[in-house]
Amino acid sequence: MPSPPRILRFSNFELDRHTLELRRDGAPVKLQQQPARVLVMLIDRAGELVTREELQRELWGEETFVDFDRGLNYCVSQIRTALGDSAEAPRFLETLRGRGYRFAKGGGHPARRAGGTPAPLGIAAAIVIIMAALAVIYASRAQTAIGIAPLTAPVAEQQWAGALRTQLVSRLANASRTPVIDLAQSPRSKTRWRVEGRVDRSAEQYRVTMLLRDTRDGSVRWSDIFAGTPGDWIDAQSEMADRMTEIIRYRIEGPSAGLPMRRRRLPSSRAMM
Repeated sequence: MPSPPRILRFSNFELDRHTLELRRDGAPVKLQQQPARVLVMLIDRAGELVTREELQRELWGEETFVDFDRGLNYCVSQIRTALGDSAEAPRFLETLRGRGYRFAKGGGHPARRAGGTPAPLGIAAAIVIIMAALAVIYASRAQTAIGIAPLTAPVAEQQWAGALRTQLVSRLANASRTPVIDLAQSPRSKTRWRVEGRVDRSAEQYRVTMLLRDTRDGSVRWSDIFAGTPGDWIDAQSEMADRMTEIIRYRIEGPSAGLPMRRRRLPSSRAMM
């Protein structure tokens, strides 16, 4: 049986299964080793469902003592960040809720007609018209949308801050009746609401300061601080994203979104070093 190819190519990406290096158009893309291993397994089975149990058995081991669910969620978040993908409109990685994941067969490339024959002119014109109509719809939706801006963070914490923002985008897009736009992917989009944040960390604690701004007049409609100890960083991402989603929905949609649950972890009273 021939050995699998060392270089996995999809769209404009290349992934080396031996060194676990990811490149886009020849330029390196930052991706940690465990998320890269998950990506290799998903690409090897492109078009198929890969269950969470299979990923755990192959990449974590059946006797693992780590929190596998949080670890896998973190890996998937990192993969989507590296590929510029999103859970709400996946181009590469599709989530089959409660079951597992499926990597797009063909790696996000549009299917070609047999023999490479271009589509007839009439079909091409129809596609242009449809795309123009979608652009108009998107622009109108953006005027009422929630924009999630990149979080400001020290260089050492930017990866963690990016993962937190990705989780917030995914959760809010799934839960909110208001359209959500990832401003890291679409920085020029104009939105009604803008979520901004800053990550700070000392030797004893970290703080994430978040605010919701009404872009019509620049007023701040909500701000809060989320805090914890450095050892909680990965676990805290999911908890913070859930909490932020509840509050933002309540501030924008009102009581119909449901009252946010009481916070479990209060900010530390000690000053940042």
